[in-house]
Amino acid sequence: MNNSRQGLLLLGNGFNYSVLNFFKRRNADESLIQFTEEICSLWNRFDKVFEQIQHNLSFSTPEECIEFIYYFLDLIRSIQPPSNIGHSDFVKCLNVIRNFIEESVLYSLYEIIIRFMRLETDDFYKQIAKFFIEQV
Repeated sequence: MNNSRQGLLLLGNGFNYSVLNFFKRRNADESLIQFTEEICSLWNRFDKVFEQIQHNLSFSTPEECIEFIYYFLDLIRSIQPPSNIGHSDFVKCLNVIRNFIEESVLYSLYEIIIRFMRLETDDFYKQIAKFFIEQV
């Protein structure tokens, strides 16, 4: 039985840009630079989700938007229906809103994860490791 643990670690884009700058300064192969630029651009898929919230509420980062979304979802869950609206109809409405928000974020995250998996099968990470070993 294999007791090894596997997991996924998503790092902020700052790390990706650091790697990209390292490659550019060390004159890495152009394909490696392009792959890294593509990874950096993956986070832009979240822009569609957060752009309106950021603009309308003056948040400076997507992380602030995520905090707001979770706060908003918690707030929605705590609201009690007005007396003239049936409880089940109100709950259905809240669930539609919550599901829309969660699915928008999850879909963007899903697209990013799929692309990361494709890069892995394209041996991108092996190329990075090989380049670092050659440079050190």
